[in-house]
Amino acid sequence: MGAVKNKCSVDIKEVTVMTIAFILRTIAEVAVVAFLIWGFLHEDKFIKLGLPRNDVFFSAQKMNELSNCIRDRFNIKQSDFVVLYAPTFRNTTSSPSYDWSLKENELLEAVKKRFAAKRVILFLRYHMCLFNSLSFNSKMHEYTSTVRDVSDYPEMQDLLCTADMLITDYSSSVWDYSFTYRPCFLFTPDLEEYKKKTDFYTPIEEWGFPICKTNEELRKQIEAFDENKFKQAMIRHHENLGSYEKGTATEEVAKIILSHIDH
Repeated sequence: MGAVKNKCSVDIKEVTVMTIAFILRTIAEVAVVAFLIWGFLHEDKFIKLGLPRNDVFFSAQKMNELSNCIRDRFNIKQSDFVVLYAPTFRNTTSSPSYDWSLKENELLEAVKKRFAAKRVILFLRYHMCLFNSLSFNSKMHEYTSTVRDVSDYPEMQDLLCTADMLITDYSSSVWDYSFTYRPCFLFTPDLEEYKKKTDFYTPIEEWGFPICKTNEELRKQIEAFDENKFKQAMIRHHENLGSYEKGTATEEVAKIILSHIDH
């Protein structure tokens, strides 16, 4: 557990390094997409192994270790039901016509009712580019013992391993979290506007996650959640998109790199 606890001990210097790494990784991903669009790279140039960052979701032991670490860091009991709210980046300005705020009391009560949870903890994790924006400002929420701001914590995968439920919108975290087969809901007050300005490669209605445009819809979807139907929806989701995730991507990538070094 010593190594795990060290992983949780994040200081300002570590956060800065991880932020820079995130920016560089984002630039690299954009560059890859640009190459694909212009046809400079072909499909045979890609090794279909899945994402190394998702390997953790295929190991119950690793997920439990990370969950224990996060719960210790934020003083959360093992029996507490953790809901993670993690909205994605938007390049649009705040619109008064959309109610971004979660009605926390109603949300927590709905979760307690559906999942028979004695205590529910709400983690708020905003995108780094949204953290200081007006529409997603931390002042929207009154932080209590059951509502925690974890936006400063740099490792999203650690938080996903801890969460018993994810609420997001258009974030790529839904793909990662789908491999846990845990409850996930899309809270999308601005869905129609987002479609017009950004849109999706695959229609959001085909993703398999419950879509909620209001707090009332979110509450109803949580209370009516069907675990078996949701798991089947996620299996179809992986099949339709052609997932290559097996939990071995890191090992396979390392072998390929080492093979090139040896030569």
